[in-house]
Amino acid sequence: PTLLDALEAAGYTRSFDVMLADVNPIDAATCKPQPAHVHHNGWTRIELDQARTALKLPTGMRLDLGGIGKGYTAQQAVRLLSQWGPCLVDAGGDVVAGAAPHGLPGWPVAVAAPFLADEPGQNGTPAHADAADDLLQLWLADAALATSGIDYRRWRQNGRWRHHLIDPRTGEPAVTDLLSASVLHRRAVCAEAWAKVALLLGMQAGFTRLTELHVAGALAGADGQVRMTPALTDFLAQEERQF
Repeated sequence: PTLLDALEAAGYTRSFDVMLADVNPIDAATCKPQPAHVHHNGWTRIELDQARTALKLPTGMRLDLGGIGKGYTAQQAVRLLSQWGPCLVDAGGDVVAGAAPHGLPGWPVAVAAPFLADEPGQNGTPAHADAADDLLQLWLADAALATSGIDYRRWRQNGRWRHHLIDPRTGEPAVTDLLSASVLHRRAVCAEAWAKVALLLGMQAGFTRLTELHVAGALAGADGQVRMTPALTDFLAQEERQF
């Protein structure tokens, strides 16, 4: 949450929808280099005053809750809406489901296969794989599915492709051999966090970490390889047997 300066320095200074709406949205000319920034990394330096429900930040540090905040908000929305019946909230990369719809084992959810094009599609929109190309499909109930990827929110800065997933170890957009990482978890914040961790670690280290912790995840590599952790494979096999 302390990487806002690094994100802006990489060129992500506006809503991505606004960037796409520009005449030439992902050209270096529209992503002006930002002034030199201090790489603020270290949430442990944030002081929490529980009595006053307040935070104290070190000088110069700013917060960007990003996907974690989005996942948390989506889960709270599901809890609120569930009092009126089964519901699902799609928060752009984070899907959180409450109880299954009546007569169904869950909400039918698919994860699209990532596709990294060299150039954007029409009207500046990043090109993607065909909608029929799904990485996986499942029934989602009382759980969250989060996907982190570098195939959509990306742009050119000084002739280089940049994206919005910052590696806290470097303060730069992550260098990874993965295009996307998807994680299934009971808690949206955990799904979001583990998806990002896996993406930053890359195929081998990310797969190993998720497997060791029995996290259900699917990793899609830039080389076309797709790996699913044993926990996800078991979940999908159980769904197939039941439904």
